[in-house]
Amino acid sequence: MRKWTVCLLVLAVLMLAVTAIAEEPQREVITSGDWQYVVLEDGTAEIVKYTGEAETLTIPDTLDGKSVTGIGDGAFEKCRCLTSITLPEGVTSIGDRAFDSCYELTSITLPDSVTSIGSNPFNTCMKLTSINVSPDHNYLAVIDGVLLSKPDKRLVFYPQSKKNTAYEIPRGISIIGENAFSWCVRLTSITLPDSVTSIEDSAFNNCISLTGLMLPDSVTSIGKNPFYGCSEISSIHVSPDHNYLAVIDGVLFSKPDKRLVCYPQSKTNTAYEIPRGISIIGDNAFYFCSSLTSITLPDSVTRIGDSAFNNCSSLASIMLPDSVMSIGDGAFDWCSSLTSITLPDSVMSIGNRTFSRCNKLTCISIPESVTSIGDSAFSLCSSLTSITLPDRIMSIGDRAFSYCSSLTSITIPGSVTSIGKDAFYECANLILTVPRNSYAAQYCKENNLNYTYPDANDWLTAP
Repeated sequence: MRKWTVCLLVLAVLMLAVTAIAEEPQREVITSGDWQYVVLEDGTAEIVKYTGEAETLTIPDTLDGKSVTGIGDGAFEKCRCLTSITLPEGVTSIGDRAFDSCYELTSITLPDSVTSIGSNPFNTCMKLTSINVSPDHNYLAVIDGVLLSKPDKRLVFYPQSKKNTAYEIPRGISIIGENAFSWCVRLTSITLPDSVTSIEDSAFNNCISLTGLMLPDSVTSIGKNPFYGCSEISSIHVSPDHNYLAVIDGVLFSKPDKRLVCYPQSKTNTAYEIPRGISIIGDNAFYFCSSLTSITLPDSVTRIGDSAFNNCSSLASIMLPDSVMSIGDGAFDWCSSLTSITLPDSVMSIGNRTFSRCNKLTCISIPESVTSIGDSAFSLCSSLTSITLPDRIMSIGDRAFSYCSSLTSITIPGSVTSIGKDAFYECANLILTVPRNSYAAQYCKENNLNYTYPDANDWLTAP
């Protein structure tokens, strides 16, 4: 009885949380000249998009009479004309990737008012050499050109433009932030102090000259593959006494969640057997491991993360055990040698881009348990000839089968109530079989797709 009471309480909490999320109002985006902003609860403005083409820019301190206090996530992303920018006093927050891919940006001034800074706001700002903050700043610091956050002792951004080949992280830093060293292509070695407790998602991604790294015993948290795209990394060292991490045959694991974190891209093995007992294949775990032709998963694996086998271009086949319950977005994206795969009955959905660009995939068995197929799930699977969808499936995402040029037939069950935009785009040879008076039939009519009914030719056998 007690178990049922606990379950009911948990269910009630979850329903309340879902209701709260559903009822959260969408903030109106207001346009003022080259600026787009939203009004925050305190009546101030947060910039969400800059649409101008200025090279040197000073962000205004007010928009339509409202004080500018925030720079939103990706607000200046891909503003490729910008060379320098100054933020006004009064800005308190800078969002994740706020200035991502501002390739020409060379300098930025951050005011003393900033009290919150997201994950690497300057990711792939390849020419940024000058980050100006006051020595009296309460929240931020710049040491040797590297941007740090004081309250959480986090390394926020190591500029890609720095020419050093080696870097020693200052003692006292606790967190290596998300994408903090992204595309630092000159670095061959990085020294972590024993004050570091957390290495966040993709911290060293695409450091293509980095050959090895020693992870101190102090690390108690590690995000999704910090080394994806590190094509030369061949040695990841951890102490055999490490409480949180382990390295087995050169492969990095997280002990508490039994997660395979990183299979180094530089390994030349053609086959790999994941150790028994591993539960999770982490996000980007095998990213660009182009030498592998076969991978064996034990029946302890329950989850395959996002882009787990992305760009494993030599992987020809893989058997997923019945224990696998979820497969992440882009899990097998760009596995261009994959010819067949069998999904276990425990899988409930096929995520976005899961098998996108698997252009040698000729057949796939979708189990009856699957209820949804994500956006671009099979996009550009140009060798796929036919596929049968299970009777329980309810939704097919945008571009799910786009550019499947060899696809000739798909049977869509009556359970389908949602089909996304361009789901069958450029499938010139495809004929869809749909139930009469169904949602799928109406979709075909509205989108001028070739279709037929299961009983279309029953007249031939009628008396």
